[in-house]
Amino acid sequence: MTGSYRVEWYPGTDNLLGVCHCGATHIANEPIEIWDWLLAHPDGHRTDTRMPQTPPRVSAVV
Repeated sequence: MTGSYRVEWYPGTDNLLGVCHCGATHIANEPIEIWDWLLAHPDGHRTDTRMPQTPPRVSAVV
């Protein structure tokens, strides 16, 4: 396995953003789905067109 992978969590949501070393991204609600997608490289590594690459920012009142 070469390259690096990143998984980001957006506070206040169930969304996880997986970022592959090649720049492809995928958004899912389950960590297993993100890691399966990342580790399947190069199979299935295309930008996910079902959801925006960057989830909308959510303002929170504390």
